[in-house]
Amino acid sequence: MRRSSLLISLVGALTASVASGQNLLANPDFDQDGSGWELFVGSGWSWQEIDEGACPASGSAQVASSPDLGPEIASLRQCVPVALLPAVTASVSYRGGGSWNVLYVIFHLSANCSDASPPFSGSDIGDPSPGAWARLEVPPSAVPAGTLSLEFRVGGTYGDPFVVEVDRSYLGVAGRIFAGDFEADEEGSTQPCRWSAVLPEF
Repeated sequence: MRRSSLLISLVGALTASVASGQNLLANPDFDQDGSGWELFVGSGWSWQEIDEGACPASGSAQVASSPDLGPEIASLRQCVPVALLPAVTASVSYRGGGSWNVLYVIFHLSANCSDASPPFSGSDIGDPSPGAWARLEVPPSAVPAGTLSLEFRVGGTYGDPFVVEVDRSYLGVAGRIFAGDFEADEEGSTQPCRWSAVLPEF
């Protein structure tokens, strides 16, 4: 009985170590650079000083497409090691893009997203959004037993070359709660662009 109780407590503690609104992604808002992210398919990508909310202390990623088995594809990804998560949900903002744009969360049985045939999780597909930022959202999906890493992959495809901008990415156990963290500029000064110190009047 003690062993069973101890095991249940241990599993509960490990699962609870990830808060419901905690973002599992590194550098999800591209505040200072593109660290933590890598190109999956495309001719190249770069960090830019353009933020979805026009925040001067943050930026976004710009991904250029390349032909892949015919159509032009641009895709950016990040691998996140995990353990004992009950479910995950994901979302991301994008602008521009191909004839369709997609966000994937992919379950991997390896710790570094290297297994060749992982089971897919949910996905969301959106139309091109050349003038305004739009959002892709993957609903909560149960995490299969044995999952050791999650791959967050966003991009698009089109017949002609294109560029897609990416910002405000989120991967967590529950839906996103806060729209931004406390960004810091190059001098280290905090610039909370989506926060206010003014209390509302009731």
